[in-house]
Amino acid sequence: LLMERQGANDNRPVPNGACCVANTSLKQDVCNVNGQTGRCVPDSINNCGAQLTCIEDSRLTCDPNTLERGRPLCRRTPGA
Repeated sequence: LLMERQGANDNRPVPNGACCVANTSLKQDVCNVNGQTGRCVPDSINNCGAQLTCIEDSRLTCDPNTLERGRPLCRRTPGA
C-alpha cells in the first residue's frame, strides 16, 4: 500500500494537510488531511489561496463518468 501511495501522483508529493503543494499538486492528486485520504481540488474552504485544497474523500462528490487528469472528477459536496 505504501509503494502504491508513493506512486499515486506520478511521483509528485502526496500532500499532508489542508492545502496541496503550490505549483506542484494537480487537480485530483491524492492527499492526506485530518487522518484521512482525500483529493486536491479547487475550493476556498481552507483559505489556501491559489493552491488546491485537500478535501477528505468522505466530503467529496465524484462523477465516475467524467475524468479529470485520468481520475473521476471530484469536488467538495456543498455544505460538507
